[in-house]
Amino acid sequence: MAFETDSETLEGEPTQALLTQADRAAKRAEEQAERAALEALEAKALVLMREAAALDSPKQRLDLLLDAADIDTLVPSMPAEQLFFMVQGVGLSDALELVHLSSPEQFVSFIDLDAWKRDELSVEKVITWLRAAGTDADDERFERKLAALDIEVLERMLQSALRIWDLEETPDPDPEGEVFRSP
Repeated sequence: MAFETDSETLEGEPTQALLTQADRAAKRAEEQAERAALEALEAKALVLMREAAALDSPKQRLDLLLDAADIDTLVPSMPAEQLFFMVQGVGLSDALELVHLSSPEQFVSFIDLDAWKRDELSVEKVITWLRAAGTDADDERFERKLAALDIEVLERMLQSALRIWDLEETPDPDPEGEVFRSP
């Protein structure tokens, strides 16, 4: 069996089979490396959360987390509930960086935990969270959070803020506030 490089052909086993095997092996190695990196990150997040739990004040816990070298990757790997309670402990205005760094899924969890009481949605709380996330300098990160919101949350927000009249049914409505007419 002879193997030559460059523009020469491979003799022996079919070239495609060798490439396919090599591609599969490379893909498996890449997946294993990604899993190992994620597990290491989750382990680091767990250690950090345990250290934070041992501290007395919520502000000290927040500072410990914010001082982490790889905070950009660490925050999205943390449990949403723990981040939410950390934000609640120090106050939303002091924890904006955590909100900015949170994943879209974590952000949705923040709103679910704070704005829903049984089957009632507090639109004011949703807007507060959106305003906090909207202060992020990274517009794409904010847009991903907005896109992750449940359609029901968006519908309820719009219902609370808008009033729509069918002018054929009510030709002369007397609305308060700003009015936009459409054809």
